[in-house]
This record gives sequence, structure tokens and C-alpha cells, in this order.
Amino acid sequence: MRLPIAPPLDHEKAAEFVKKLESFWNEGKSKQLNSVFSEDCEWRDNERQLTGNTEIMNLMNECRNEKVNYRVRGELWSHSFFRIAVSFQSEWRDSKKDSKFRNCGHVFIRLDSSGKIKEFCLSSSGSLSECRD
Repeated sequence: MRLPIAPPLDHEKAAEFVKKLESFWNEGKSKQLNSVFSEDCEWRDNERQLTGNTEIMNLMNECRNEKVNYRVRGELWSHSFFRIAVSFQSEWRDSKKDSKFRNCGHVFIRLDSSGKIKEFCLSSSGSLSECRD
């Protein structure tokens, strides 16, 4: 299966979409990840607002350079015809120091009619928890 998955979404399609996004990120598949966002996608999170998949991919590449061994786990929370809500947990090591961090939150995704991400709104806990191994 390849992304995007076009609406209308049912539970199976939405869950598969979430697992593929997780896989693309965790396996470092930048080209596949880039192909999931529409050219004019809007990204919002706790810190920034971006427009277009070029800006989004620049952010993701920057994140991968700063956050070593970044792993994310997403679970489908809810879905509708063209919307998906995801609960996520992430874990990584800071590239500048040897500290391990965890974070969690929710992502709200709106797809366009072809199944590409048109809107990506990430809401995280706002505070990172430093982990001790």
C-alpha cells in the first residue's frame, strides 16, 4: 500500500494511514513522507505555523538532525470522512547532549480530496520529560 489514501475514510483506511506515517518517519523515508503533504499544506504546532510541503520538510529534516534516534508511535484516536485525529508519543536523544526526552500529544489531520494532508495541527504536552536510563 502507498499513501495517500483517498477519502472517504473508514476505520481501516484511517488506521492504515496513521501506521504508514509512523513508519515513514521512523524509517527516515523523507521522499515518501514529503509525498503525503499537499503543496499548500498548512502546519501548526505549539511553536510555529508553516505553509507548503517544502517548509514542512525543512522542519522535519532539521528535527532529524537535532533529535537523534527519534521514534514516534501514533494511534488512531478518531476519524471522519476526511479528518483523522491521532494520539502520539515520541522519544529521542538530543544531538548536542546525551539526554533522552519523551513527549506526547495529539495530531489533527485534514485530507484533501486526493488523500494528501491539507492541514496538520500538532498539539503536544508543551513540556518535555527528560528520561533516565
